[in-house]
Amino acid sequence: MSADESVELPKPSFEVLVQVLVSPCFVHLGIIENPATGERQIDLVQARWAIDLLHVLQEKSEGERTTAETELLETLLKQLHDAYLQCRG
Repeated sequence: MSADESVELPKPSFEVLVQVLVSPCFVHLGIIENPATGERQIDLVQARWAIDLLHVLQEKSEGERTTAETELLETLLKQLHDAYLQCRG
């Protein structure tokens, strides 16, 4: 078994997809450290782009999400929007 085969990845799901898209937002808004550099950084252009991708997902999945999925997406979008506005000043 190779090293790659021993890594357990989460089962693909809407929640995992959202988390994959949210993680760069957290990095670009300075909420968490950049895993590549270990430093906090703010890049509002990249943050806005990642947030916009979440809005595309929200729009394209309208009517197809469970209540829990909708609540997760809306909660994270609100948190990201607030953090974006705070960083923007």
